[in-house]
Amino acid sequence: MAIPSGGAPVNSVDDRLSALESLVPAGWGTVWRAARGRAAAGIGQARLHVLGASVARGFYATDLESTGWVSLVRSGLQSAYGDGGSGFRGVFDSALFLDAADGNTQKSSYYGGKANNLWTVAGSGWANINYVSGPTGRDAIITNHAGDTASIQVRGTTVSIYTLDAGAGVGSWTYQVDGGAATTINAPAVFGARKTTITGLAAGTHTVLLTSVSGYLMVCGVSGENNAGVIVNNLAKSGTDGSQWNGTDGPPVSADWAGGVSYPADLVIWNLSENEVATGAVSVDTAVLNARLFFDRIRDNATVNGLVDLAVVLDHAGTYDSGGHHWHELGAKLRALAASYSAAFVDLWAAGLNSWNYWNSLGYWGNSANPAVSGTDFVHPSNTGHAFIARRVLDVLTS
Repeated sequence: MAIPSGGAPVNSVDDRLSALESLVPAGWGTVWRAARGRAAAGIGQARLHVLGASVARGFYATDLESTGWVSLVRSGLQSAYGDGGSGFRGVFDSALFLDAADGNTQKSSYYGGKANNLWTVAGSGWANINYVSGPTGRDAIITNHAGDTASIQVRGTTVSIYTLDAGAGVGSWTYQVDGGAATTINAPAVFGARKTTITGLAAGTHTVLLTSVSGYLMVCGVSGENNAGVIVNNLAKSGTDGSQWNGTDGPPVSADWAGGVSYPADLVIWNLSENEVATGAVSVDTAVLNARLFFDRIRDNATVNGLVDLAVVLDHAGTYDSGGHHWHELGAKLRALAASYSAAFVDLWAAGLNSWNYWNSLGYWGNSANPAVSGTDFVHPSNTGHAFIARRVLDVLTS
């Protein structure tokens, strides 16, 4: 299996802590391992969803699609068990979303210069919308201007487009793949999530172009999949928190599209809470309840029938834990929650010796001004830091 470079244990401290960082209950991963085996044999897919915020999205790695920890996990798993395609590409990978979420153009300016890191959005009518639900947890981009376009590249023989019907009158939009003929989709006057699938494509990368024709076009994202192999869907987005996935929104309910009945997975990784607990926005108990409600929603579903494995990844809080210094309390309660759901638990806070300075000495923190080099960011990793996280997660997912 391909292990990401730059993230191997660097001294005896890392080696000594490794047993404490990852807790894998006996019998964990039955669903995931079976799917992984089918993927490796070329007879099925193994689907992994990752829910997280900016760290899971890949900030401040040099490239969102190749050096963030989720991207490294994808490449490691696909190298070992088969290439299932690029997976889901959400519209939170767009300057439109990033600039609004961050209040500046720093991230979009840098990653917009990287090939296929961000969506290309054109036209005067686009805006963010964040009270809806679906595959992106209440976030979408919306326009009602004819001729506005949005495009992204995905990889796979099947492409799926995830949109929301506005329920405000019949609207229509078109899709084109690799510059081919435009196909029109007429959306009904009923609010809901829609998955439009195109099959039989050649293996490789495809450019998907969406164009507004009339009424409203609300876009969540596009995925690329192959018929067999590992598919890693990174649903993480900058600035988000667990309340967007706790199963109390909708319909359509976001959790149903993040491992539940509408978009099932074999394994879901919960990597959230910094934008809640570390900032003091909500209590530890509320953050843990959000995770609990999400786990309940995707497990307690007649169609999925509980057949989904779970894992929790607790980030290194860096110096971000300034909202009351409750990160240790969150870690303890998430560890207990993981145990009660027979979920794996990866503790990056323990891996970092609960110390910003320790990871700083290893060059694990990112540089917001120049992601090409390590820096002194308060919580986002560098390439080396992302590689370390990926290695710890892969240790669990390949066990």
